[in-house]
Amino acid sequence: MTTLHSHRNDLSAFVAQVAREVIRRLRESQATACESSGENPSGEKLITLATLSGYADDRQVTLAPGGVVTPAAREEAARRRITFSTSPGVPAITASASSAAIASPQSILTEQLARRGVSIPAATEIIWTDQPAAEVYARCSIGRRAVLISAIGDVDRFATELSPDVWILDQQKLNLVAAVNAAARIARLANHSPGDAT
Repeated sequence: MTTLHSHRNDLSAFVAQVAREVIRRLRESQATACESSGENPSGEKLITLATLSGYADDRQVTLAPGGVVTPAAREEAARRRITFSTSPGVPAITASASSAAIASPQSILTEQLARRGVSIPAATEIIWTDQPAAEVYARCSIGRRAVLISAIGDVDRFATELSPDVWILDQQKLNLVAAVNAAARIARLANHSPGDAT
């Protein structure tokens, strides 16, 4: 259990480190570009949620050339009807260019399954979460057959016992590799019709 927690913490630390490095490099390249051109561009170099707190709703925010807007800030700006403008011909860089640094665990799982060519049937839902009990409760509350998977061996066992349509993968017990393997196994079982050979 401690090993799995350490894998999760290692992944979180790595993601945070990548995000910091991307932002540092963007700031560095912006400063170098300004120094070499002798310009002092007006506008924000980096827009985050904290930056937006200083702006009123329905406002236009000017970005410095090559300015970066984080995905969370872009969503908040859309909600508050804040728009961004840049110097003509110089696009803003969204932090989604480094999607690995900001992607949710669920989207990472989905991407890994797609890379393997694993397709999940429409009637089957697979969720990789750090709040598995709450997810199981929520799905069962609306009449779904949900199970909690904390080990790959649970997949075959629960498929036989319950034939669930919602599979909740415990992020605290299953690292990314284990979650992808479990999801692939779930997909194979869900795609398997009773007349097929195993």
